[in-house]
Amino acid sequence: METAAAAPTLQEGSGHEVEEVGVPKRRGKPLSNSSRNAILQSLLSHSKNGALEFGAIARVAKHFEVTRQTVSNIWKRGKESVQQEGGVMVVDNRRKGRCGRKKKDYAELIAKIPAIPLSNGTCFRSTSMSTGIPIGSLHRVISKGGQGVRRLSSAVKPVLTEQNKKERIEYALKNIDFDRGLFKPMMDVVHVDEKWFYMKKVNRTYFLADGEEEPHRTCKSKRFIEKVMFLAAVARPRFDTARNCRFDGKIGIWPMTHMIQAQRSSRNRPAGTMVMKPLPNITKEVYRQFICEKVIPAINEKWPRCHRSVPIKIQQDNAKPHLIREDDPLLVAAIAATGMHISLLNQPPNSPDMNVLDLGYFNAIQSLQHRTDTTSIPALVKAVEDSFAELDYAKLNKVFLTLQKCLESIILCGGGNNYKMPHVHKDQLARQGQLPVSIEVTDELRQRIQLLEADAVPGEDVVAAQENNMI
Repeated sequence: METAAAAPTLQEGSGHEVEEVGVPKRRGKPLSNSSRNAILQSLLSHSKNGALEFGAIARVAKHFEVTRQTVSNIWKRGKESVQQEGGVMVVDNRRKGRCGRKKKDYAELIAKIPAIPLSNGTCFRSTSMSTGIPIGSLHRVISKGGQGVRRLSSAVKPVLTEQNKKERIEYALKNIDFDRGLFKPMMDVVHVDEKWFYMKKVNRTYFLADGEEEPHRTCKSKRFIEKVMFLAAVARPRFDTARNCRFDGKIGIWPMTHMIQAQRSSRNRPAGTMVMKPLPNITKEVYRQFICEKVIPAINEKWPRCHRSVPIKIQQDNAKPHLIREDDPLLVAAIAATGMHISLLNQPPNSPDMNVLDLGYFNAIQSLQHRTDTTSIPALVKAVEDSFAELDYAKLNKVFLTLQKCLESIILCGGGNNYKMPHVHKDQLARQGQLPVSIEVTDELRQRIQLLEADAVPGEDVVAAQENNMI
């Protein structure tokens, strides 16, 4: 007695569900995959041992309102695929990738782009005029990506002398723990810096609904928008073993303003009223006053008690008003009042990428500040202070990791600033609970350091620093 052969099965996981019977006929258009699978399912129900019943094709064709040839082709496709697909019937449409508009090869057009000056390739129109590539084709190439053309935003960076590069390398090396093979966590450094915050942004982008009134923004002069300089101080946040924040790293942010009497009456206040105005000049005396009366007392108030015995360095840039002598009486008195070991540290000249505030934290504060429309100096001050308090401490922690990657890039490029901003997917690592405290020293970085040590110019200082346990 012969045993019945196993009936072939439909492809599983193809992403197409079987439609109900009675699929309407669509003349001039191919059947969808779900309709083809529905026809095959109906044919299988009218088959036995792989053979169709008499008149099955005609009945299915009539039921689905398609031609008998179409049904016959689907059945033949299914039987042919049984041997090829390992007992699974596949009748999906094979038109995908074989019909429609053919992809155009833009290689010949893209080859024209490197031949034009950079100044002629700053927008679609100028690039199109210089290369002869239609604007539409150029837009398609860039929007798709992976076509050999990319969009680049270039920022102007400070000019570095050879001495500047040498100091940048030395600073980066001092922040490496060679025994552990990691960058130092920078828990004992407070970064301070100033920044102008403007009351209005000249160009803003809004998303409006249809029919919504467009905003009308005015000011007396776009060249003289009111602004206030702020002095900020931040440190590395600290977490416990459960990743709970014990210290958010926000030392403080202070507006460099003063109160003066209004000279004239206005519709807002009478003459003689005390009003807030920005300081006209930020001199060495003003900066020293803010350091001694604002920054140092804030460090004493907010610094974790368990780390008060650790020496703390206040890192600042090399602007002339910042060059305060270590034996300055006001500075010595302010530090002595805290009972802590605090000193000033000047970062290398022309190196804003070595300060976490300039590296990204100021931009994050400014982005939040621009969400609030302000019309007065006190409102601007409040908006900046609220933005500083609102900004997540996790972003500050990630900027410190970015600083470590920048130090790595500075060493690799010989102390220059012509490196790409490094990315280590910090958000993804944070979601996985694998965000490191310090960046690991790679083999490439070790080889580069060895070359620097062997070099006659910077190598002598590096070796001397290692001998004095400065690194």
